[in-house]
Amino acid sequence: MLITSFFNESKALVKKNEVPAVLVDDSLKFSSVWSKPKKATLMSTFLPGLGQVYNKRYWKVPVIYSAFAAAGYFIFSNQKKYLDFKNAIVYRYDNVPGNETYSLYTVDNLVTLKRTYRRYRDFSILGASLIYALQIVDANVDAHLYEFDVDSISLSFRPEFGILAEKKIGLTILIRF
Repeated sequence: MLITSFFNESKALVKKNEVPAVLVDDSLKFSSVWSKPKKATLMSTFLPGLGQVYNKRYWKVPVIYSAFAAAGYFIFSNQKKYLDFKNAIVYRYDNVPGNETYSLYTVDNLVTLKRTYRRYRDFSILGASLIYALQIVDANVDAHLYEFDVDSISLSFRPEFGILAEKKIGLTILIRF
């Protein structure tokens, strides 16, 4: 009842003053469903480098894919060496003739090398995962700072010398925002 009377009074005011009612855009209207950082984050999550393209930081895409290629190379090569040493151990225990590739190594050496390359492979997988996570974080932070004006920030260093009797030497760092 109160709401209908409020609307009736507002209609009466509009008719009385004869000013047409115009809806004014305010802060409740969203420009899009997704915010820029959220969209960049999701894009980089689904396809690495796409968030950087969305942020118009095209130069970062080759860096990201080069890092992934390097991580992939190390994963592949360490996995190959791991399997080579693992198979050498199996051949050594099974007394398979004709496999003289690692004949200079003892079984203990082969086990140590197998464990070492497995650890290297696991570190390479961890590195690839970190590259993936860092490129997502980079897209998010870059989207947050897209409108940030870096020209207004300055950093300067100034040496300071005291009077000869005091023998003081210093360095002043001045940061302006």
